[in-house]
Amino acid sequence: MESLSALLAPSSLVLLAGAVQTAAMLFRNQIIMRCILIFGTALYIIYYLKIVSPPLYEAAFISAAIGASTFYGLLLLLLDRSQLLLSSDLIPVYKAMGTMEPGQFRRLMRLGDRHILTTDTVLTHEGKKPENLFFIKSGTVFAEKGGTRFRLTPPLFIGEIAYITGAPASATIRAAAGADVVEWHSATLQKATRRKPNLGLALNARLASDLAKKVATSVTFEAVIQKAPQTETQS
Repeated sequence: MESLSALLAPSSLVLLAGAVQTAAMLFRNQIIMRCILIFGTALYIIYYLKIVSPPLYEAAFISAAIGASTFYGLLLLLLDRSQLLLSSDLIPVYKAMGTMEPGQFRRLMRLGDRHILTTDTVLTHEGKKPENLFFIKSGTVFAEKGGTRFRLTPPLFIGEIAYITGAPASATIRAAAGADVVEWHSATLQKATRRKPNLGLALNARLASDLAKKVATSVTFEAVIQKAPQTETQS
């Protein structure tokens, strides 16, 4: 009981506030860390206004300013991870794209142009570097490579190899009318992601995942093509 009374003593409040804020630094989760920091700041303010005599209004004001800025950062984090600010027409695109926080997705979509194709459209030409990066949410998409034509299954990115490496397109990609497409100018997007590294990291991670899936599909497709002539000869 004596130790509890000592802990609750007014003079111990500043020590508790310091211990709380120190403990906050042990958490990697930004939301938890900021919540604990705000609690510790509140304890400091109580100490400066209610315990110290005369009250330290200047110190309380500075602590309140620090607490307000910490709360503002917490609010931005929560909004960045919330789908509440996504319009209803963008939610299906967000779910199709995946592996990206809602805030990063909103910033990415502001840099692009979403539209429904009204005619069959060539998105990339084999051997030529495309100027745009595309995301196909849905629709009919075909790839032509080395004289062979095969179908791709959305959702998927188009032009990601050129975007990441600067290399020319490895295939000619055609999207049929009715495809739901988001289009970015590659140079503009790269400039924006250099200014916002977190957005660049999130986009590159998503492009790498899409590319890995395409490589696996390509390996399977090449295996089928190699077996096809043998089957025809036997028949």
